[in-house]
Amino acid sequence: MNAKPFAKRSNQYLNSEKNFRFLLCSLLIITFMVSCSQSVSTLKRTPFPHTQTQHIVVKGDTLYSIAYRAGVDIKQLIKWNHIGRPYTLYPGQIINIRAKKSTNKALSHHHKNKQRTHTSKALQPHTSRNNTTSIADKLKNSLKFSWRWPLTGIVVKSFNQTGRKGIDIAGKLGDTILAAASGKVVYSGRGLLGYGNLIIIKHDLHFLTAYANNRNLFVKEGQVVRKGQKIAEVGVLSGKQPSLHFEIRRDGKPVNPLSYLPKH
Repeated sequence: MNAKPFAKRSNQYLNSEKNFRFLLCSLLIITFMVSCSQSVSTLKRTPFPHTQTQHIVVKGDTLYSIAYRAGVDIKQLIKWNHIGRPYTLYPGQIINIRAKKSTNKALSHHHKNKQRTHTSKALQPHTSRNNTTSIADKLKNSLKFSWRWPLTGIVVKSFNQTGRKGIDIAGKLGDTILAAASGKVVYSGRGLLGYGNLIIIKHDLHFLTAYANNRNLFVKEGQVVRKGQKIAEVGVLSGKQPSLHFEIRRDGKPVNPLSYLPKH
């Protein structure tokens, strides 16, 4: 009996088995890498739940994007994490996104002491009207801010403190979106789930505006824009009608844009 054909067939079988194993391992590795990539991307693009207290920095994160997702003021993030200029973040860095309980207790104690002080002062017979007027004027001036509508259209969805964090303004696909006030672009991209192409503009120490569901973006991060400047075009999200989702945030907290925008 000739053993050569049998040996040849055995070698072919072994080679095909090795190729199969190699192919299977390659497919498993690719599948694992894709699933990891998707999970990191999803984590990065999801707003933080209120119960989450810390966040692990991933590539592309900025203090502004983290603050926006957490619904807190960037100044609080800097304070809680003792971050100094130039406010650089590193992948793997752990960021506190909520105030620590000890801080809350200290603030509560400070607030109680402050209330006692105010009460004792209120019992004093002499009150300065000039001081009262001065404080009222300062508060009134701090609330003054020059706004304009980012898009002329009908408000199709209203602000809701517990749900919708802004308003939706109806428009036509490709309509021009304007900066509601002068400021600096701190975010421009597609980084938050449910917001589509998003732009965030910082106007001063207190106010940010956000423009979502855009078709095209015309400004970049770090760019200074003026009030009324074209920054984007109206897009459509998930097959819905073309519209702009617009938010105003004061000290990191969503506020009703209709309380600030001029009356039509």
